[in-house]
Amino acid sequence: MNKITVRRKRFLWHPDDIDAYYSDDYFSDDNERRHKLFKPRPTPMASLMNLELGEYELLRFYKNDSSPLLVAATGKNKEAQGFWMENVTKLATSNEALKEACMVFAMMHLGHNHKHATYLLKDGEEVPKEKLPPTDLSHVIGYTRLDEAMLEQMFIRFTNTIKAHKQQIMTMTLETSESVLLSSVLIYLIAMSMGPYVPLFNFDGGADLFSLGRTISDLTFLFSNAPPPTPFYLNNDFDLNDEREKLPREEDLWEIIDFVNTDEELSSTEKKRIQRILTTELKNLVGLFHMDAAGMSVSHIAGWCTFWTPDFYKLLREEMSTYALLFVCYWCGYAHMWHVLFWWGDRIQEDLLHLMDHLPSRVHHFLKWPLESCSRFDINYFDLLSGKMRDLYL
Repeated sequence: MNKITVRRKRFLWHPDDIDAYYSDDYFSDDNERRHKLFKPRPTPMASLMNLELGEYELLRFYKNDSSPLLVAATGKNKEAQGFWMENVTKLATSNEALKEACMVFAMMHLGHNHKHATYLLKDGEEVPKEKLPPTDLSHVIGYTRLDEAMLEQMFIRFTNTIKAHKQQIMTMTLETSESVLLSSVLIYLIAMSMGPYVPLFNFDGGADLFSLGRTISDLTFLFSNAPPPTPFYLNNDFDLNDEREKLPREEDLWEIIDFVNTDEELSSTEKKRIQRILTTELKNLVGLFHMDAAGMSVSHIAGWCTFWTPDFYKLLREEMSTYALLFVCYWCGYAHMWHVLFWWGDRIQEDLLHLMDHLPSRVHHFLKWPLESCSRFDINYFDLLSGKMRDLYL
């Protein structure tokens, strides 16, 4: 077999062919070439905001998921919605307390999203999220809690939030007042989600949910010359004597006012004073109810403590009047209807029992309805505001 040898052809470079093998910038200026080879990478948004990546993700979650939910909860239509809540993320960059509050709320929101179960049934069973919700919610006795690790993280960051908020209040100006007020609102909502760790009413004089709510009211009027808040029923168009939508078991509240006359420890002057204060506050509560019913909102009755008349505030906080506390118990029966909102949950049940422990037995018969209301999970605030709840208890 003859071996065939192929002579290798020598390739000759031509100067005109060199651009086919090298890019234009190969022969460019050295400084320009160095700039292109070592072009800086894009700076992460977290670094631009001076945040750790985890903090940035929490703020991002708050803006995309938590904020729309909070805005929607303030009303069924755009006219009723509190769009001032949308300003939270815009102002958070200039307010450390507001930024921390956003992150705590986002942690809480994520914690509820990641729970393996939501409902707790009467037989002690938890309903996993993989299953459909119970068809009969009358078997539900509450909601599952956040896990301990999540609560611990929330408490640590919530403590930082309170410290920063205190500093912001001390240095507050007219320009920063909106962001400080929004911080107070979020702190109130976060504390609401912490159940027994932040009591509704502290009989020892310590911090409680009501005192946090009153901070919102105090900050609202700090830079205005407005007089103390007037009862809200005075600012509404309805007449209390006309046919109108009434609160569930509103008649019981009027009976409590009449029941003051049976207190043998009070003078006739004191009885009249307390009855006058309670009557004014009941009308105020009715006014708030009508405002919420008109907008299908959670902003007024749920935040009742921010709208207390000054006399009722004194009667409750300073005098700890039995009859003012009974009003709070009935409010618990209404406020429990917001249990479907994850930051409310079933906390009002324990709050009501705590109040009951501090009330004399002579008024315990008034607690039958609030206790019944706070044990139900088959109705919610839509039933309260639509009037269906009142019909259920006629």
